Amino acid sequence: MNTKKGITPVIAIVLLLMMTVGAVGGAYVWFSDIIDQAQNTADQQRNTELNVYNAQCSNMSGTFVAEFWVENTGDRQVDFSVTDVLIYDQFTGDRVVGLGEREMDLTDMSTSQRPSAYDSSDHDDAPTDPGQVSGYNLSMGTDFDAGQYEIRLRFSNNDVTASTECQLD
Repeated sequence: MNTKKGITPVIAIVLLLMMTVGAVGGAYVWFSDIIDQAQNTADQQRNTELNVYNAQCSNMSGTFVAEFWVENTGDRQVDFSVTDVLIYDQFTGDRVVGLGEREMDLTDMSTSQRPSAYDSSDHDDAPTDPGQVSGYNLSMGTDFDAGQYEIRLRFSNNDVTASTECQLD
């Protein structure tokens, strides 16, 4: 007679319990990592603030020109490399032009052209640090009609965006 019949079901239950605990533990670690990554991304987005100001638009000899200043008002570094420019008509809400649709020239203006409100003694030369300012000159070989325009910028650092408005008379 076989007296060890009861041990096999006990071992099976113990093994099933161990597999269940292992699966739950693995799922907990995996979900915790996903939540931490989402929270870090949200914190980075929350601490990234850009202020675009002193925007001026004009039509000069068949060329649309816009000058504006971007200031990092957040508490972390931002790469001011512009990866996309979109211009919208404020009255209709229609997109007028985007980067790549027409020939655009976007240049970083020199420190000497910064507006008088900019106090260079408060900042060092790196335009990416919090509190830094960088000026841009956007030009494209077409006239725009008179009106109110919104210029939307996308920067290379985590798809940071900023926008400004300018009046074209």
